Amino acid sequence: MSNLTKFIAGLLAPKAVSDILDNQDPKELGREAGVNLRKMIENQVGKKSYNSMSGRITSWLDGLYVALRKELL
Repeated sequence: MSNLTKFIAGLLAPKAVSDILDNQDPKELGREAGVNLRKMIENQVGKKSYNSMSGRITSWLDGLYVALRKELL
């Protein structure tokens, strides 16, 4: 029975992922994630410190994005 469950899940999972992606706006999710990440960092180090290191954070996130994209292709 376990193999049947895995088989059915394997068939349904791509559809579920596709449906989730179709119902999400990546730009809106990105904006929300950016705002929340900035707030979290500002709460930890302060706004002035965040402003001085925001370029480094952005560069790091760009590198993460490039590596992630490369692995997904």
